[in-house]
Formats: sequence, structure tokens, C-alpha cells
Amino acid sequence: MENLSTAGLAVATGISPSVVLMALDAGLLTGHVRLVAGRPVYAQTAVAALERAAQVADQHAAGQTPFAEAWASVKAPVRSETEAALA
Repeated sequence: MENLSTAGLAVATGISPSVVLMALDAGLLTGHVRLVAGRPVYAQTAVAALERAAQVADQHAAGQTPFAEAWASVKAPVRSETEAALA
């Protein structure tokens, strides 16, 4: 999954570009992304983080969970997994 652009990652994973951007903005992909020549390059581990972000977006869209609550439930575990992977 490396060397994909934001749009490429969205296409490869089937996750909408808006969710990819939302995950980037929230820092969910920290540690999964590096810049090469000013373009983001994603590691394979970004897929799991994006799948969680997509679940949050789906829960919110279905009215099951307020967005902030759903997002918080995903953000902390992803950050701790990322920190553990980088340690």
C-alpha cells in the first residue's frame, strides 16, 4: 500500500476521500504517513486506521452515535497503537 496518494489510498481501500482527509486532519494517520516530494506516502498500517475512521463516519451517518463521541472512541486506540508501533 506504500506510495499511494490520498486519492489512491481512497480508491485502493474503498474508503471515501472525505474520510481519508478527515483521518489525516484528526492525526489518525500520524506515523503511517510520510511526505516524499511534498506528497503523502502511506504505509500498509494506514489501512486499519482508515477502516476505523470509516466506521466512525458510518455510525454517525446512521445516527447511531454523535460524531464527537464516535470519533473519540476510535482516536485514542489508534494513537496508542501508532505510538507502540513507533517505539
